[in-house]
Amino acid sequence: MKKVTLSWEEFENVTDAAVRMVFSAWKKGSRNKHGYVPRTFFDDTVISRGAEKSVAKAINRYWDGGYDTYKDSPDVGRNVEVRYCTFDPPTLQIRPNDKVNEECVFFLVTSDFRAGELPVYYVHGYIKGKD
Repeated sequence: MKKVTLSWEEFENVTDAAVRMVFSAWKKGSRNKHGYVPRTFFDDTVISRGAEKSVAKAINRYWDGGYDTYKDSPDVGRNVEVRYCTFDPPTLQIRPNDKVNEECVFFLVTSDFRAGELPVYYVHGYIKGKD
């Protein structure tokens, strides 16, 4: 497991991207495809987008903060999907509608996010799509 702490600047970038993503979804009337209803804005979007940024930082890849892709592009780089988990114990969720291929890699990430503190994430590991 790798511990990743985002800087304030990195987390501000994550938050900006998350806000744009949420407003775009609201304007379109989009809902979570898996039925998840967040308790707060931070539950679903900001913290999970931070998980994407933390994986990018952990594996030294660029994170573009893109949105409106609706599963057409990976979370990080050209083949990395990030799964942020709040379950205890954490479990890696790979869903039937995920585009799994030979090059795809799924990372499991958790966090002990606390408002007002630098965001800390834990990259537990990954599994290759072919496996």
